[in-house]
Amino acid sequence: MTMIAFILKIVGGITQLFSIVYIIVAAVRRKGKHVLIGIVLLIIAGTLLFMSTKIQDDILRYGYDDGNAYAAMLQANSMASGE
Repeated sequence: MTMIAFILKIVGGITQLFSIVYIIVAAVRRKGKHVLIGIVLLIIAGTLLFMSTKIQDDILRYGYDDGNAYAAMLQANSMASGE
């Protein structure tokens, strides 16, 4: 799970960097459709970075790295509510 989050961070960071460069080059060359493509790539990169951060937060908060972070969260919530 940690490796997936790490790979998502790398891919998201590289995609974000190249999408910003792509937007700047498209704006200089005055190609409107290419600017939109760059914005879509930027949104995708932001989503990847958000997903990887969420995975890492779940791992750190619940201490599980075996893919059962959601189950651990449910168990922690049920224990906190006294069920």
